Amino acid sequence: MRLSTAKESLIQGLQIAARGVSPRSPMAVLAGIYFDCRGGQLMLRSTDLDFSVQCLVPAQVLEEGSTVIPAKYITDFTRLLPDGRMEITVDEVTNIASITYGNSEFNINCYHPADFPEQSLPVLEQSLTLSSDRFRQAVRQVIFAVSSQDSRPVFTGVLLEIRPDSLTMVATDTFRLAVKRLALGENEEAGAVKQPAEGDAAAAGPPGENAGPPGAGLAELLEESDPLAEIIVPARTLQEASRIAASAEKISLSYSATHVAFSTGDITISSRLIKGKFPPFRQIIPLRQPTVVRLNTAALLSAAERCSLLAVDTNPAVGFIMNQDSVTVNIKSETGWIREELPAELSGPPLQTYFNVKYLSDMLKAVPGENIALHFEDPVSPVLVLADQAEGLDFLSILVPAYPKNQS
Repeated sequence: MRLSTAKESLIQGLQIAARGVSPRSPMAVLAGIYFDCRGGQLMLRSTDLDFSVQCLVPAQVLEEGSTVIPAKYITDFTRLLPDGRMEITVDEVTNIASITYGNSEFNINCYHPADFPEQSLPVLEQSLTLSSDRFRQAVRQVIFAVSSQDSRPVFTGVLLEIRPDSLTMVATDTFRLAVKRLALGENEEAGAVKQPAEGDAAAAGPPGENAGPPGAGLAELLEESDPLAEIIVPARTLQEASRIAASAEKISLSYSATHVAFSTGDITISSRLIKGKFPPFRQIIPLRQPTVVRLNTAALLSAAERCSLLAVDTNPAVGFIMNQDSVTVNIKSETGWIREELPAELSGPPLQTYFNVKYLSDMLKAVPGENIALHFEDPVSPVLVLADQAEGLDFLSILVPAYPKNQS
């Protein structure tokens, strides 16, 4: 194998391919990146057997072949090279890669390419294409609710419900839930589901007069028609897909019964799907509550982040007290206490509750729009969170109150 490429091109490819490397795998070869020179192209591949990355790198192929170079050494070394072209030659007998740059040379022992797992991704017959910007926003809006506890695998991934005209993403760790709907095809430019016009029988009334959520918009967001497919994608896979989407206008999603892949053209990531049945999340979403409080999202987030400075693992709860025209957030710990009053609009009877301050902050970062509407049934039941905006409804979240340990 022999190739010539620019340092800038190779380091970009190596940084992408390194995301699939498994340094702690019992198979030593998985700590390397597979270099495959075929058909005038250089393809880089990496895998941990569950998650795989491959990307094309601009290069001049002087002699076809393949090898597996230790990821850490080739990446760190290439990063330290001066700008310019470099040449990589692999001796098939000794399996040593010789990297020449200017009048200098670097040699490194490689893994045998035959030991690297073959590309075992099955044929992915179903696919769809999404706007990269909208896809990345959707991932950001649900990924915060994914569980980090491996004991319940389905909660470590994101449910994707695929319908002819929409893609719905759902994530939950049982303490919080996020639902995001993306329109597909001709409906993609429309974006969010439009809420009913004021005066419609199903519409929510003017602020302060109707405490219920926007019924028709919420119903469409929570559409229950049979999807074409339901797949549970590992959170890591979606996060990596979001990263590669940052450099492309479109991203394609392909899937089968066991695998999923995301591609932007020169870069493809793939992984196994999570086995199991996602819980029927629609059943836990409260559809109408007597108390609604509306306030500025950024103001509440800033207050929550300041309160988090005093939160400790044993008492992460921040107080949330509703008044007729304001909301008070407060927290008290051994270090000190904070009390902040924020302008708000209340519909229905005022309540006092508590939230895990980290969960509250994570959720607020995901809610679109300037204002937020929190819908309460009582101080202890799950709270429905919606963007308080007129242009549409394509996102909701559920947050379970969390009382401090010293509260009865």
